[in-house]
Amino acid sequence: MKVVATCPVDQGSGIPKSFPTWVRYRYFSPLLKDRRVLELGWGEKKSGEYISKPASSVVPCEGRIPEDAGRFDAILALGMAEKKDELSSTIREARKSLEEDGILIVNIPKGCDAISFQEMVGSAFPYFYFFHQLSTEPWDVVPGFAESGLSLIAVCSASPVEPVLEDYVRTTGIVMVCHNNDAYSNLAMRSLGHFTPEPIDVVIVDNGSTDGTREWTGKLKESFENITVIRNEENLGFAPAVNQGMAALPGRDILLLNNDVVLTGGWLSRMLVALREDSSRGMIGALSNYAAPPQKIDLQGYSGEMEQVQKLSGQLALTRFSSGFHAPRLSGFCLLIGRKLVEEIGGFDERFVPGFFEDDDYAARAQFAGFKPWVAADVFVHHYGSRTFVQTSSDPNQHLQENWDRFKEKWGVYSGLELGEVFPFDTIPPTGFDRERDFIPLPCSVSA
Repeated sequence: MKVVATCPVDQGSGIPKSFPTWVRYRYFSPLLKDRRVLELGWGEKKSGEYISKPASSVVPCEGRIPEDAGRFDAILALGMAEKKDELSSTIREARKSLEEDGILIVNIPKGCDAISFQEMVGSAFPYFYFFHQLSTEPWDVVPGFAESGLSLIAVCSASPVEPVLEDYVRTTGIVMVCHNNDAYSNLAMRSLGHFTPEPIDVVIVDNGSTDGTREWTGKLKESFENITVIRNEENLGFAPAVNQGMAALPGRDILLLNNDVVLTGGWLSRMLVALREDSSRGMIGALSNYAAPPQKIDLQGYSGEMEQVQKLSGQLALTRFSSGFHAPRLSGFCLLIGRKLVEEIGGFDERFVPGFFEDDDYAARAQFAGFKPWVAADVFVHHYGSRTFVQTSSDPNQHLQENWDRFKEKWGVYSGLELGEVFPFDTIPPTGFDRERDFIPLPCSVSA
């Protein structure tokens, strides 16, 4: 048995205490892609909807597995085993009905610990991972467990399960660029540590800071094990600094995080599952109080107080669970970029300095390469917005206009289109993705 340890998560105040039972199906549905699935148990409408999207076919079953049902690539038994003897029976029946490389996803009943579970599965399923849920979400991979009040699920197989769970156990790379504003950066990192139980590697790029950022970053290893700090002697601009961070995290999904955000319970788990559900999305954005359309949401009476932020996040997580939409552009304040997209189009275009339109350009290249950027409408991140420009007394409107002109020139957009006018993606001439022209290699090395 091989497992990956993570920490449990404290969801914060205002988070709903319980989601509908079918919610758990979403987190495991990516494992069912192109598989013939047997669903044992509830047969709820919502659960069936999630299963049917990735699976090649689904056979619902309320009781024992029919003898003439044939063999399956996956069996879901998330509501069958409420007692240990029921779990043992489910495991025996499932092994008979699974293909050699099939998987069983089963809930673990109260009163069952890791040792007794391993004894029950025996030689039938020598490979398995445990997932736990502390309150509502996310589901974390855990290194075993004792009897507890946690919701626990096992993914079992007769063959090595690591390739199946690759997306679940792969470490996400976090890139945060800082130029001064150490107080905001500290708040962002505190929220990252508090609300991110998933395995992460963090790279902070200190972009020529002159305040207390150097001293602050020097202390971060006390709170984060896997953290790297890259120091630039001068402010290189956002895109070059992001490319430095991405280069330091090869082979990972990349999460770009502004240093003036406050994260919320379950934020990364929902963004990751949105990417797992459909890898053609390539990049995933969040909703916020401060972002360009369509990611900005209008909030009556919103003050940005921390309790209010977490409560709003919890409400959106429940009322908009699993919802989202395609968008022609995504803002870079909290942007998840799948590793497949990075391999396809590379890094950010460094002509867009010091900032603005580098994220628009990235989304345009992604779409020309066949990807469909996605907004996860059940993720809310508080964003103070443009703190670097405010702190440096730099005129953001001037930078906006300059980079808007660069964007139009690069993509052949009508030069008379004014800044601020809504421009659809189809205003860009459909040139397609030319790797020689559009791929931007990341720097070969960085200095830490």
